[in-house]
Amino acid sequence: MVPTMTALRTALRMRLVGDPALVVLLGGPAVFHRFVRMAVQVPSVTYMDTAFHPYEQLPRVEASFTLDVWAHDLDAAEAIAARVATLLDQTASAEAGLAPMPTPGLNVCALHLASQRDTIEPDPTIVRKTLQFNVLAFDLVAAMA
Repeated sequence: MVPTMTALRTALRMRLVGDPALVVLLGGPAVFHRFVRMAVQVPSVTYMDTAFHPYEQLPRVEASFTLDVWAHDLDAAEAIAARVATLLDQTASAEAGLAPMPTPGLNVCALHLASQRDTIEPDPTIVRKTLQFNVLAFDLVAAMA
């Protein structure tokens, strides 16, 4: 059995690197978990989960994911962030005619863009946009146990 957060992280990464339009914007499948010990590649997308709320009595999962878009200019960062939002936000995905993000073993009830902001970096040649996504899911494996 794959732990719930591992399943969500894997589904998120696979959704992003599996999108040809995003891969073109990034110049390759440059999507990394933020805790990988390496210098940030520009352009790229990094992600981490910032909250996780499992319920003892219910197989319900609430989590927040922070994704940072790294680029050399604001236009590129905006284009990458817009594509990421389209891929991950359930409403935006549906409006774009995309299939829901596959999440084996989980029933994702809600996945939405909660906030986004621009961040000033000390290096003037790097732009970072931060996107916060919230997810509500039910762990189908735990529900069957």
